[in-house]
Amino acid sequence: MMNNKTMISVNNTIDSPANFIKINKSFLDSNKLNNYTYIEVLLSLNIRIPHLCYHNQLPVSGNCRLCLGIIGADRKPSPLCATSVRPNDTVDYNSSRVRRLRQDVLEFLLINHPMDCPSCDQGGECDLQDYSYNYGTDRSRHTFSFKKAILNKERGAIVKTVMNRCINCTRCTRFFSEVIGSTLVGVIGRGIQSEISSYVETNFSDCEVSGNVIDLCPVGALTSKPNAFTARPWNLTKFNSFDALDSLGSFITLHYNGAVISKVTPRINYDLNVNWISDKIRYVFDGLYKQRLLKPLYQNIDRSLVEVSWTEIFFRLKNDLANKLIDLTNFGCYFGELLNNETIFTASKFMDIIGNSNKYSVQDTLYINNDLNSNYIFNSKVTSVSNADACLIFGSNLKSELPVLNLRLRKQYLATALPIVSFGARQNLMYPTYFYGYTLKSIIKFIEGNSPFCKVLCKKHNPLFLINISLFKNESLYNFFENVKRILIQNIPSISKNNFNYIYPNIDLYNKLFLNIQTKYKETNLNKLNTLYLLNADNTFDNLFKNINLGNKYIIYQGHHASKNAISYAKVILPSKPYLQEIGSFVNIEGDILKIKEVVYDDNIDVKDNIMIIYGIFGALFNSYCSKFKNIISDQVIYKLNPALLRDEYSIKDNLNLFNNIKIKNNVLKNYTINSTLYNFYKNDNISMSSQVMSNCNKTLVKRFNY
Repeated sequence: MMNNKTMISVNNTIDSPANFIKINKSFLDSNKLNNYTYIEVLLSLNIRIPHLCYHNQLPVSGNCRLCLGIIGADRKPSPLCATSVRPNDTVDYNSSRVRRLRQDVLEFLLINHPMDCPSCDQGGECDLQDYSYNYGTDRSRHTFSFKKAILNKERGAIVKTVMNRCINCTRCTRFFSEVIGSTLVGVIGRGIQSEISSYVETNFSDCEVSGNVIDLCPVGALTSKPNAFTARPWNLTKFNSFDALDSLGSFITLHYNGAVISKVTPRINYDLNVNWISDKIRYVFDGLYKQRLLKPLYQNIDRSLVEVSWTEIFFRLKNDLANKLIDLTNFGCYFGELLNNETIFTASKFMDIIGNSNKYSVQDTLYINNDLNSNYIFNSKVTSVSNADACLIFGSNLKSELPVLNLRLRKQYLATALPIVSFGARQNLMYPTYFYGYTLKSIIKFIEGNSPFCKVLCKKHNPLFLINISLFKNESLYNFFENVKRILIQNIPSISKNNFNYIYPNIDLYNKLFLNIQTKYKETNLNKLNTLYLLNADNTFDNLFKNINLGNKYIIYQGHHASKNAISYAKVILPSKPYLQEIGSFVNIEGDILKIKEVVYDDNIDVKDNIMIIYGIFGALFNSYCSKFKNIISDQVIYKLNPALLRDEYSIKDNLNLFNNIKIKNNVLKNYTINSTLYNFYKNDNISMSSQVMSNCNKTLVKRFNY
């Protein structure tokens, strides 16, 4: 709230005093607004200023002139987005003269703009439409014999273009050039002949965050191609959620048309994703409704699958147990992808009650000590990127693995010329990096001080270390990087353990580490097991079981998208709900608990919640423990046994673990190659594998990069 000293009204016989504002220096100093423009200050005071080209995350252009105001005693109109604040200057932001100026600007903008609002996908969300209603007139003083016509551009599977609606606000060009660092589009021509285009036609699918231009475009020039003409904004129901396909956990809004997701848009969260989201979470939702398992299936003796009811499927499980087809002594549970904390916790308790420790995960081939949460999370928080004065990346392609985090790193580079060093395969991160090497030998040389960058690093106050968890293939490699961390902390006073941040593209790993499913490099020996219980282990099915004879195993599969091989080998198939249709929580890269609190249930699909299915299996196979298990999976007991699920932040046990030092110059490790993850951004999980939009985007990448 502002006091009377902050805002001084100027009396005027014609205009209301609320149309003028005078901001004194004390207010600017107290709110740290001295280096800001007038539009930023006025918007911070909840004063609505019309604008089309201005965006708080983009450089100023001052193209549209719709934010014109009268500043100072000279009474000269100036764009508020491009004028820096001067203390004690009177700002006229809504007088009758200012409104007439904005009317004139809108007339010019509408000269060549098509009046196709009823057929425009942007209708109801169009800034130009809203401002025309507030400031426009019912006729124009400018008449010409022709309107400028521009051919539509082909921009791939994501963005639909109608270039006749473009008003040359240049938001899209500034986003690509400044935020992403790409030269995909620009302005060609001059004056009335200027247009947004590119000399070489390029698809936007080449960039992992290109869909954000749809949110940036204030008119209907750039709209969403996959959900064109599907629904109007006023017919959609909104639910807040987050991106579980990215370990960052970007905040999103789901727009439902009935019980079907129509579109996904970002929510502002300056601590994580700012205004941006990746293309995958924006368009992967069509995979939720394709190639789905909708009915329980049972495999007969002739290996044919028949549809059965839920009652019958659990009855057949009891019969198979009685006929000794299921061996409870050699029973193993395998945790797959996109499982929320509640499902993992319930299945883990399921195994604990029966006294079975055969719990495996997709990441069991990695060694991570999860006794301390600092061993696997982003310790310095994502916002610390804005304060970093150096960055070292170990074995990660941030552009594909964590594209939104990569945008933060590029922003810091543009602001401070951040020195960035990369260890691993050469990657195009959309900003200059110093490639140091791709073997552990190069890291050893760096630690020994045989590099000019070592002297630079010693002078830095807040360096940022980003280490890919996929490098920890065994305990020796994990201890190697732990020794690197220890040596740097001991020899450079400005470096602490909080400067070391561990990154991984999938959020599943953090869930399992949090709930102690992934523990210190457990060898997966599935050959000794007779019965396998697979939870969402479909995308990785072929790799996991390629050397295992599955013909003599009893496989219970539970999931929503199953691969061909998973269906052919599974004896029992139980359809479950995807994570977006279940109330649950995930642990993100910072170790925070992100919760999906409300969802739309689809009653037309015969699928169940994961926890209910687990309870049904448990009741069928272990009837004597059924009441005990029922109490454990109740919400209150889950949160009592695992109190961290109630908090927004958590901290795992704080007992220190001492590791055996290894010889840094061990010949086995010395020549080990640091391979950055070959990360297929558009098709790397069970939902995106079923998405037609993701498949079309992937075709563009394959065609261009041939991988």
